[in-house]
Amino acid sequence: MFFAQMKRLKERTAFRLSTTIAFVLLVCLFGLNFAIQPLVKSQVLLKEQKLIEYRFNQYIELFKQSGYQRLIQQIRSDDVELQLLGIEIRISDEKNTTLWKYSSNKKTADAMNRNNHYLSFEEGNWTMVYKPASLVYKIQSAIVWKPDKDIMVRYKTGKLDNRLTIQVGQSLRRMQEMVGVFSAFFKYL
Repeated sequence: MFFAQMKRLKERTAFRLSTTIAFVLLVCLFGLNFAIQPLVKSQVLLKEQKLIEYRFNQYIELFKQSGYQRLIQQIRSDDVELQLLGIEIRISDEKNTTLWKYSSNKKTADAMNRNNHYLSFEEGNWTMVYKPASLVYKIQSAIVWKPDKDIMVRYKTGKLDNRLTIQVGQSLRRMQEMVGVFSAFFKYL
């Protein structure tokens, strides 16, 4: 009888211990998910920003060395890569009239032109263009972290010469997809 009671106590203790460990691991995974997601988002944004800066500097340097026609030729030859990366390019004159643009997405191109009813804010020579978020989206974002679906495009502006300005930007759809893949990974753990 003593051994039977010891066996039941051992089984109950093992069950309690294993359920406690499982619960602690589950809580840690959820905590890790909420702690790491903002870090992943900021790292992806930083990586994408460096990509835009690289292209921006590359095109300005090419313009200085070879001129306008060679710049346009190079952008056209980069077509597949630019589409894959979601990069948008706009060249305008001093009146902000679009002289040439490369765009893989009409909404993004409109956002860079600041057509329609988009809002924007600037930090140095970087501009973020976004559409106003709905009240429902703002409430959801406050409760559960979501990618910034209201942000359309981020671009960098610079002078090619006294008359021409170049904007090199990127739709943030790609960044949202990358963060979404990370989120899905934690969702199914």
